Amino acid sequence: MSRTVRAGRPFAGIIIAGALAGGSFTGMLAVPGPVAALPSSSPEATATAATIVSDTFSRSVSGGWGRADVGGTYTPVGDVSKQAVDGAGRLTLTRGGAQGALLPEVGVQDVSLRFRVRTDRAPTGNGQFVYGVARRSKAGSEYRAKLRLTPQGEVRLRASRVGATGEVDLGPEVATGISHRAGTDIWLHAEFSGKDPTTIRIRAWPSG
Repeated sequence: MSRTVRAGRPFAGIIIAGALAGGSFTGMLAVPGPVAALPSSSPEATATAATIVSDTFSRSVSGGWGRADVGGTYTPVGDVSKQAVDGAGRLTLTRGGAQGALLPEVGVQDVSLRFRVRTDRAPTGNGQFVYGVARRSKAGSEYRAKLRLTPQGEVRLRASRVGATGEVDLGPEVATGISHRAGTDIWLHAEFSGKDPTTIRIRAWPSG
């Protein structure tokens, strides 16, 4: 899917992974891949993107996600006691809760964000939500590339923007045509590029 929206004030920071539980979801596992700064769209720009975040999670940490291989130290969003690393970044949620991890040392406009996610419970209610976030400001505004796992096994995508008045969806939710079940991986890839307007492209696919 691709959405063209208007960008706001300057941004700094990227949230690598977050989740909301719309049902009785009690756990998730998120494994981010590299985050790359996209090349400028100017004719003089090189076509090579620079990697600004990369993390293999090949460490053991409790009470947060520690320090990424590249990109700085994660700042927890939510209850730090429910976040850990043991070969993967883990976020444990209670019903209706939210957890995430932020890399505030990263400050770029145009990025390509990719990670895979695995849940340990089947979704109920409105489903399980996972999102990658870019252009987060110190005031809390941000863009989100959202993935929703439904109780029917669907994988659906949507873009949104968070500002002073709350979260606003940027167009309708899109069905991907792929299915999901607990214990399997889904990849999410999102690109955020340009300003006035900003273009958001989102893609999801099963691992393997």
